[in-house]
Amino acid sequence: MLRKTPAVVEIASEVIDRAAEANPGDRPFLEAAISAYLAAMAYAETERQVSDILETRFQSNNDAKISHFLSVTYGKGKGRIKKSDIADLAKQFGPDCKKSFNELADSGVAEQYLNLLDCRHKLAHGEPKPETLKGIRDGVKAAQKLLTAFETAIK
Repeated sequence: MLRKTPAVVEIASEVIDRAAEANPGDRPFLEAAISAYLAAMAYAETERQVSDILETRFQSNNDAKISHFLSVTYGKGKGRIKKSDIADLAKQFGPDCKKSFNELADSGVAEQYLNLLDCRHKLAHGEPKPETLKGIRDGVKAAQKLLTAFETAIK
């Protein structure tokens, strides 16, 4: 589901590896600096994907006017991205959808995803969290799993 972020993570990893070959002591700083950017990128892309999933689901209605109403009312700008917010969006499709989402998105996934959000949040408030590329990769994978769980739960 996330398309851009995983590719940029791989490019960043290659750049860091090359730079660390020349100056091995710089690796922790480079990972922390670039990881904060990657966390912000993953946050934005995840938010957009949640909105896209909602819009696609709303478009499945056979009544074009109802589909448009739902998309405008609940789609754009509703791409909240905390796990609990996504679960609440799933609940709007019925309590079984929320239950299904929570079953598909286990606590390990939620924790890795929360670490990604925390990294992005601290960057936004001027206190970047030193993070590793592994932590970012784990967070991006967790975001992918949450998006898949959300899409599956609301079908």
